Amino acid sequence: MKKNNSVLLISSSGGHWVQISKLVEGLDGVEYDVATVDPTVVGGLKYRNFYEIRDFNRDTPLKAMVGVFNIISVVLKSPSTHIISTGAAPGLVAIIAGRILGRKTLWLDSIANARQLSLSGRVASRIANLTLTQWEEVAAVSRSAVYGGKVV
Repeated sequence: MKKNNSVLLISSSGGHWVQISKLVEGLDGVEYDVATVDPTVVGGLKYRNFYEIRDFNRDTPLKAMVGVFNIISVVLKSPSTHIISTGAAPGLVAIIAGRILGRKTLWLDSIANARQLSLSGRVASRIANLTLTQWEEVAAVSRSAVYGGKVV
């Protein structure tokens, strides 16, 4: 039995989430799940499933340990065949878990990274099926990121 294509959109809060929410406009007719740290920001979206995730970064190692398990749990629960993230650390963990589980993955580096890929973006570029940057200049100096236009 063939699975229907569906997407898990996952990101941290703030600008990362703003960019994810802009991607929803291009998902007309595609089922999608959303995962983010703040459930109040998803109002108005027509998602299939919502998952609240814990925020963490490289400077919060204890939160990161708990967060990694939280993200892996979300990826396992979501029936999505594809994962898209704009970052940061929680999205990177989802990309890694997704690849291990055979999901198609896309990392869209945040528009805030105008000079080079973010640290998470550099790691994701070695793991994700596709890594996009929103800056032509970054794509020109990157070995693995492709310029895909700007979301915001």
